[in-house]
Amino acid sequence: MTDINILPIFNQAAPNIWDDFLRIRASAMQHVYNHNMTQNERDDARAEYAAVWRRRGFNFAFGAYNGSDIVGFVNGDCVNRVATIRGLYVLPECMSNNIGGQLLKYAESAGAMGARLLDLVSLLKSCRFYEKHGYRAVMRGSNQYRKKIQSKIQCKTVPVFHTPPAMTRECVQISSDNHQKLDMERVNVEHLPMFAYLDSMSVTRGFIVDNGPGGTEIYIGAHQPVDFIAKRLMRAHGEWSAAYQKIMQNSQKIH
Repeated sequence: MTDINILPIFNQAAPNIWDDFLRIRASAMQHVYNHNMTQNERDDARAEYAAVWRRRGFNFAFGAYNGSDIVGFVNGDCVNRVATIRGLYVLPECMSNNIGGQLLKYAESAGAMGARLLDLVSLLKSCRFYEKHGYRAVMRGSNQYRKKIQSKIQCKTVPVFHTPPAMTRECVQISSDNHQKLDMERVNVEHLPMFAYLDSMSVTRGFIVDNGPGGTEIYIGAHQPVDFIAKRLMRAHGEWSAAYQKIMQNSQKIH
């Protein structure tokens, strides 16, 4: 197995994404519970993926990729300052590689952009996994777990699935200071790939947005180290873009 890359999936409704989610979920359920998902269960799961995607403005998802093959995923959403993990599954042959733990950390990082609590409903055989990572049952005997999200104080470049109000204001101000036009509503509605550079107080100091055929646009805050922040943003976007293009090309060949 090559090095595993955890990549943000900005648009879960892109071709084949939910097919991959279902394939991994079915394989994990068969391995752990000896349960073969029926076609009705697969249809219901796909419908739930689509329903959550449509009704939530803040959806997040990460895929664990072995080369161009997805071997695990986590997805969820955020409402009223509470993030919820809807699913976390890893292929059986990869379960001993701590991929689940890595995916969980990325989900917590994404949730921290708009929430302070993270909820999930655990499968019975997964309870110890979540307890190991700091989650606690909301009441004795319950398989509903919760964890307070701790946002680490450090400068960092992060993927942005949806801009919470504070970040929206910061991004609009940065674009205004630089006399650049920014349609943040379009960024959020179309789920355009976006990475932001946050300072040690989690204040947005720069960001990059991928407009697809329109290219990328970089925005840097006033009185900031432009070259340093731009390099960090371009590196994050470049690594994601290169990996994602290979994945999509491989997916198209398979399907």
